[in-house]
Amino acid sequence: MKRPLFCIIAIAIVHFVASLAFLMLSFSDSMARFDTGEPRNMMGSVIYYTSELLTFPIVKIIEHTDLRFHSTVTQYIPFMVNSLVWGWFVVFILRRFRRAA
Repeated sequence: MKRPLFCIIAIAIVHFVASLAFLMLSFSDSMARFDTGEPRNMMGSVIYYTSELLTFPIVKIIEHTDLRFHSTVTQYIPFMVNSLVWGWFVVFILRRFRRAA
């Protein structure tokens, strides 16, 4: 891993796209069941919990603060920062494993 910054950004981009995709899928599943009130099926649960996992920790912290990001470009800032944290963490762990080996 000679270029960790490139790897961090690449992982962050993939994570950002995946987290927004799972967020939209989860929202779509919730709205499909909105009128009937039926519980989530297995696939809906997998999508929901994957979305929750991908938005951890930064988005979850911001949800419990007074910071508000309304329907503008700024609403994506927590997701971008969260993806960068994930990218940094993955590269950090991979570099640790390579040094240990």
